[in-house]
Amino acid sequence: MNIKINGSTAFVDGDPVLYQYMQREHFKVKEGVYVSDDMWEEFVKTYQDRFADYASEIAHAMWKNFSENFEPTKSKDFEKAWKEVLKGE
Repeated sequence: MNIKINGSTAFVDGDPVLYQYMQREHFKVKEGVYVSDDMWEEFVKTYQDRFADYASEIAHAMWKNFSENFEPTKSKDFEKAWKEVLKGE
């Protein structure tokens, strides 16, 4: 598996993917007090799997809403498929 990040887009084996990460810098204990190494490691160990599961649930719900107007296709050419959807609007 080859993972690359270009700007705000991640690619796995050349295919764009959804991803989200949170670093300790995104969190504060209170104004001006940030998360310690031990606290952050415990948080990540505790919530890592749930974070991934919840992100997957959100992505599946978003995909369901997004893909309602698509006709089934075996084509991997997303741009072409999306243009076909836009033609129908």
